[in-house]
Amino acid sequence: LVLFDLWGVGKRYLNSSDFITPKDFSAHFNSRPVDKAILEDKSPSYRVLDLSENTFNSSLTSYRHKSIGGYSPTKMQRYQDLIDHYLEKEIKSFYSAASEAATLEGIQEALPYMPVVSMLNGKYIIIGGEYPPVENRYAFGPAWTVSSVKTVGSADEEIAALGQVDLHRVAVVREGDCSGVEAAAEGAASITMTSYAPNELHYTYSSTEPVTAVFSEIYHPSWKATLDGKPLDLFRADWVLRAAELPAGSGEIVMRYEPQDYVVGEAVSRASSILLLLLLVGSVLFGVFARRK
Repeated sequence: LVLFDLWGVGKRYLNSSDFITPKDFSAHFNSRPVDKAILEDKSPSYRVLDLSENTFNSSLTSYRHKSIGGYSPTKMQRYQDLIDHYLEKEIKSFYSAASEAATLEGIQEALPYMPVVSMLNGKYIIIGGEYPPVENRYAFGPAWTVSSVKTVGSADEEIAALGQVDLHRVAVVREGDCSGVEAAAEGAASITMTSYAPNELHYTYSSTEPVTAVFSEIYHPSWKATLDGKPLDLFRADWVLRAAELPAGSGEIVMRYEPQDYVVGEAVSRASSILLLLLLVGSVLFGVFARRK
């Protein structure tokens, strides 16, 4: 994609059809009616499944929304596994149901249950830029508590189990990742996201008994959590998500992205800057004293 060719060098190898103007390029980022409709939802966090674009190879949806699809050259293998094993099948099930509906209302009514899309908090589905979004009434939300934990011994068992349990009530966890704390009866616990930022998330929770909570956020060891200011261990559940064991009671959970490489790099950079400054000051002072002598 070439935007500018000030000296005409590019036209030795390309013709005019290979160039676009800055105005045409910017037009790709204009909000569509469906985008404006979705952005009216002021909830702290939800995701969008855009079927009007190349779902897993286009980054345009991510320009405005938190997207289930999108493109990244550094995509996690676990997320690709989730796409291959479940998301593509669930998208096909949506297309199948939508093809039998005559109206948008009919598509909404015929919407199939898509458990993996729902655990990723896929609240809206885009079928076209000019159409209203389809709302996924089954979306789990930013976080939820489960009534049981299914432990598995291998990666193959782990990803297979996602299609064998009710993901809204059961968390799938590898052996050794957690102690298997289970919630009390359904409705005895609640958890709510109160604020969202790319590197910091806040939740409040309340439970009458110890509970396992699952968060609709991708697990990575660089994410650290606290419960009322005290360290809270996060572990991976449901193949790609974060989870935590919470005690009975209530409190605030804060998650922050704190990559150790960044912390170490920042410390080294700061120390190097201080050392360079000291050397600079030292060289200036040395020059002053040398001239006086």
